[in-house]
Amino acid sequence: MTVRTLCSALALGAIACGSPTAPAPPEQHTLGREIETSAFTFRFSADDSIDVAWQEAYHQWAIAALGVTVPRRIVYNKYLNRAHMGTQTGNANTNAYADPDRFEIHTIWSRDNHEVVHLYSLSWGRPVALWTEGLAVAYQVDPVAGDVEPRWNRIPLHDHARQFLTQGRLIPLADLLTTRGFRQFDPNVTYPQAGSFMRFLIETCGLDGIRRLYGTGHVDDGATSVREQFADACGRTVDQVEAAWHELLVR
Repeated sequence: MTVRTLCSALALGAIACGSPTAPAPPEQHTLGREIETSAFTFRFSADDSIDVAWQEAYHQWAIAALGVTVPRRIVYNKYLNRAHMGTQTGNANTNAYADPDRFEIHTIWSRDNHEVVHLYSLSWGRPVALWTEGLAVAYQVDPVAGDVEPRWNRIPLHDHARQFLTQGRLIPLADLLTTRGFRQFDPNVTYPQAGSFMRFLIETCGLDGIRRLYGTGHVDDGATSVREQFADACGRTVDQVEAAWHELLVR
């Protein structure tokens, strides 16, 4: 691990650097500290911290679970909050996002088990949001603590989907097959729903099927193309697998 900083590194698990001066306004909180490990280049401001040890451990677990090889270091840009992210990137309307072209993530979290998955799966392809966001949510786990139950806001994904189904809020997959359609709904429903469906899809179609689904798709595909790709990748239609997923949720 290489630490490029003007102050000393503390424990590996939570690197933080302090300043004796008065806090600077957000626009002056540049990402001036850098930690380089085998998997990441972490960038953060002087009065911030990142759980480097956890992130490295998650990385090793996730690439093994997905069976992927990561071609280069991921740049992990950590911000104090949304406002800070906005001053540094111009994007203040999210907690985190991935930039596939630059192979980096931007986040306000000291640990990330979502945005990095978008980069891990890049070698498979870039299909519609239902699959990419579903996969990222499906791997929101804490293997360091021995907890591999994927969750959204601390609640297991299938519990979210089960509640949505009971309440009549579960969105028909037909309305989510295109990226544009997916983005039109409440993310507090679409994300855990997509994650729940993806967990079920991994179990029924297998990761090989997911890779095929990624490899034949594109982010801007229409619903008809997505349906055809799904049937070719998994051997069943979207509607058939959706019905089986619903059966699981009502058990």
